Amino acid sequence: MKIAFFIYPQPLLDLIKRFEGLRLSAYHCPAGIWTIGYGHTGSDVFENLVITEQQADDLLKWDVSKCLSQVFTVSPILINAGGKPHIGYWRFCF
Repeated sequence: MKIAFFIYPQPLLDLIKRFEGLRLSAYHCPAGIWTIGYGHTGSDVFENLVITEQQADDLLKWDVSKCLSQVFTVSPILINAGGKPHIGYWRFCF
């Protein structure tokens, strides 16, 4: 799976991993939504789906890229805010 994504600080990924946890098999989250990896949801997640840790990392990077794109679309000034503030932006989406 080839994915284009932003460059973001490793502490951001580490923080998300710590809070979300890793599940390599699809499961229903408390809201009843199929979820896999580090909290990834979507039409590509379904019952009995199993992924590797590398795939979970790729999905996380994809999800964070989408999240940051949405945040930066709403507030473009944040793009130039630097690395550390980006760590908090993901909570708007996850």
